[in-house]
Amino acid sequence: MTSTNRNLALVLVVLLVTGGCGNDRTRPPRQRVSVTPSGTASELAEQSPANPANASPAAKKDGTKARATQRPAMPTGPLPTPAPFAKEKVRERITLEQALEWWPHRPVLRVGTAPKPGGEEAWFATSKDGGRKGDPNKEYTILTLVLQYPPDTAETKTYYQITDAGGATISMRFFPPGLPPKTPGGKQVLVRNRPATMWELYKQPHPEKTAWREFADQDIRAVNWSEALPNDRGHVDWIVEMNPRLYSEEQTLEFVNSLVEAS
Repeated sequence: MTSTNRNLALVLVVLLVTGGCGNDRTRPPRQRVSVTPSGTASELAEQSPANPANASPAAKKDGTKARATQRPAMPTGPLPTPAPFAKEKVRERITLEQALEWWPHRPVLRVGTAPKPGGEEAWFATSKDGGRKGDPNKEYTILTLVLQYPPDTAETKTYYQITDAGGATISMRFFPPGLPPKTPGGKQVLVRNRPATMWELYKQPHPEKTAWREFADQDIRAVNWSEALPNDRGHVDWIVEMNPRLYSEEQTLEFVNSLVEAS
C-alpha cells in the first residue's frame, strides 16, 4: 500500500469514530426539575430545588449544588382581625320564617328559657356557596340560632366573643350521605330524652383533668347529639355551645332542655 493510500485509510477511520460518537441518540435527554407550587407549603418544600433529594441527575453527577430558591419572609405585625360572625362570606342573616322555609329538617330549635335576661335571637344560614344558596337536602349546610346580648352581637363580634359575653349558639347541621358526622369524645349526658355528648375547651387548663376537658384557644362547652335520616338520606345533628366559665354544667343542660321547637 502506498503512503497516499495509507493516509486516506487513516482519515476514513477517524471520520467513522468521531461521526459515530456525535450521532449517538441512545443517551437520554437531561431532565428538568419542576418547582411549580402545588398548593401546600409541605409540597412546595418537597419540590424545591434546594432539597438535595430533588436535585437534577446532572447536578448530582457533576457534584454541583442545585440553586436554592429564595423563600419569602414571614409576615410581621399583628394578625388580621377575625371577621364578625355575620360578616363571613359563607353566612347569611335570615329571619325565622326564611329559616323554616329553607331548612327541611326538624326539629328546628329556638330559645326557651334564656340563661340571663336581655338576649336576642339571630338566625343564620351557612353553606359553601353562601347562605341559602346551598341545598340542605344535598350538601353540608348549617342553620344557626345565635342568642346574643347587645352590644356583643353577631354583626360586630366573632363567634367566640359572643359566647364570652354570655351568649349561646344552637347549630343544626346536615351531613349528606358519605359524610357522616364525627362522633366526638366526651361525657355522656341525657338531654331532651336522648343520649348526647358533652365536651369542654379551656383557654387555661382546667384544674380537673378529664378526657373531655381540653386546653384550646377558647372557652366552650358543647352538647351534641345526632340522628340518621330515613332512607339513607344522611344525618342531622344539633350542637349547643356556651361558655363553661360563665355557666355550670347544670345551667347548660337546663338551657338545652328548655329549647322549644319553632313553628
